[in-house]
Amino acid sequence: MPMGPYKTAQTQQHIRSEIFHSLCHLEMATHESRDYDYTKLAHTDSIRLVELLPGDVGSPLACNIVDARKNNEPKYEALSYAWGEPTMSHTVRELASQATLHITSNLSQALHAIRYENTPRVIWIDAICINQSDLREKGHQVALMGQIYRDAQRVVVWLGLKIATDRLQVLVDELVQIAREWSPYFLALSSHPHAGDIMLKKMRRTLRRISILRVFDQPWYNRVWVVQEYVLARDIQWVTAEGNLPSGLMEDAVENLQSITHEELIWSARDLKNLRVAGRRMYQLFSRRHKRLSGGQTGQDVQISSLTSCFFQISVGRQCKDPRDKLYALLAVAEEDLDIKPDYSLSPSVIFLDFAIRSLLKGDLNLLHASGLNPEIEDGSSPLVPWTTNWDYMTNPLDILELRFSAASIFPVKASAFARDMVSIAGVRVDSLSHSTAKDQVNYYWDFARWFVAKQNLPGTGLDVNAWGYDILGAIRPISPYNNQPLRVSFELLTTLETQKRPTPAYNPATLTDNHMWFATERWQKDCTIFITEQGYLGLGPSWKLPNDQVVIFDGAANPVLLRKAANKDGVDHWHLVGECYLLGWMHGDYFGHTVVDELPSDASDSEHDKKYLVKESFVLC
Repeated sequence: MPMGPYKTAQTQQHIRSEIFHSLCHLEMATHESRDYDYTKLAHTDSIRLVELLPGDVGSPLACNIVDARKNNEPKYEALSYAWGEPTMSHTVRELASQATLHITSNLSQALHAIRYENTPRVIWIDAICINQSDLREKGHQVALMGQIYRDAQRVVVWLGLKIATDRLQVLVDELVQIAREWSPYFLALSSHPHAGDIMLKKMRRTLRRISILRVFDQPWYNRVWVVQEYVLARDIQWVTAEGNLPSGLMEDAVENLQSITHEELIWSARDLKNLRVAGRRMYQLFSRRHKRLSGGQTGQDVQISSLTSCFFQISVGRQCKDPRDKLYALLAVAEEDLDIKPDYSLSPSVIFLDFAIRSLLKGDLNLLHASGLNPEIEDGSSPLVPWTTNWDYMTNPLDILELRFSAASIFPVKASAFARDMVSIAGVRVDSLSHSTAKDQVNYYWDFARWFVAKQNLPGTGLDVNAWGYDILGAIRPISPYNNQPLRVSFELLTTLETQKRPTPAYNPATLTDNHMWFATERWQKDCTIFITEQGYLGLGPSWKLPNDQVVIFDGAANPVLLRKAANKDGVDHWHLVGECYLLGWMHGDYFGHTVVDELPSDASDSEHDKKYLVKESFVLC
């Protein structure tokens, strides 16, 4: 019986496909292998696109690379994946030039997984479409990557998992059920004194059985580049080694995972650290995309926040092969307020110094939250100046100080460039350090208590010692709405000061680090210890502070900082930034009743100066 037209067309297509595959295999087998030679892009809006040629499962990869102009609105998809191991151990054959492209193992797996059997697939792939050895082109193309992912018809996310779709659906359903079961416990945490311990034990038993955590423990989630690749995408296709995932499945999983990991109880459990980090990062990523799409109904993308804020909120803790990408990967999703262009000919230290200076000159002091001297990580080999952030050891700003105060918010930031790697910032000098406690997490309570007993009071502050505790507790209250353990530890300190007894842990654990109460306190206090100034002000600052360090409040700052004199050049004092600090009575913009002036009134006496006036100065950070 003769075949109908559909059967005939289908057979012809199959024959053409077989011939095409045979020719590809023949060409790849009979030509000498030579590396692909990139030609210069023709126009400023040009990008390269990969035409991934069809192939059977396991057959060699083949493609054509074409030059396309963005202004012509080409139709393509974009790949989002983790580079994986840097070794270029696999190859792709570029048929037009009969040359070989070297790629990583993970990219090779991704291309095999997304390749169609019978038709080409046009896709943008960073490792292939950008000439990685041409730094000028690389900088130009990286600047276009936001547009590239925004204009792609679809972003294909390669997770690399070997898990069947139906199995993943079961895991997501399991997560939803767990979130529902735990809801009553979360409600009880604020009222029942032991609900936290009961809940923590139940969580540990259950979470160790949740296989879905393996789904989120993938390199893709930790890449800094996925922020723009995912957030800017019109449409997302999730791909695993077992096939494509249903639309919305991953988003549902993340939403439910967030519902059981954002609580303070999870944050205070050391052995659940990976869970809460994964949940926090994924929810942050997914919520940003939702916000952008919700605000993009007018056709305009909504920038999430400033570049500096994005750096702290997104880039910290995420990975990238090139440290410069910690900044460059955020340019497309942040407000364009600093006029930074990708330039890979510059060293990371130069780029980050420029970023810091531009931020300060724009009146943004946020970078100072994570900057300063730290003898534990500074070995003298770093090319960075001390007042800029050490990007190799970057962590989140201190929780208890992170923009929760307003020490000098009544004044605008006044910053100016002083030299190539220095800035001058206006502010007032409050006092110098006199006494500092030991660094040990528990024993410094006792160290301070002994010192306090000898002093009997807080000279110069005129405040009840309990005010310190209430101020600190009020600042950290938003961080731990369900878990009062950090609060209890702080009150133990206050009780110690009043009763002159050594503090005892509430649960008397065998090892302090095994108790979530102490872990929460450790996270809260980071590397901070207590200090007293010459005039008796009580504070909390970096453990590497020294006597005679100066407490300074910059105009517009949320928190005071500690400065250490570095040198005097041509009559101008230069200062090292030690770090930010807390100072009792100085955190809410009233300067402890002092009047801030540009210069001391001519009729002011010495006693009036001591009690009433603070004179503005310019502090040069070096």
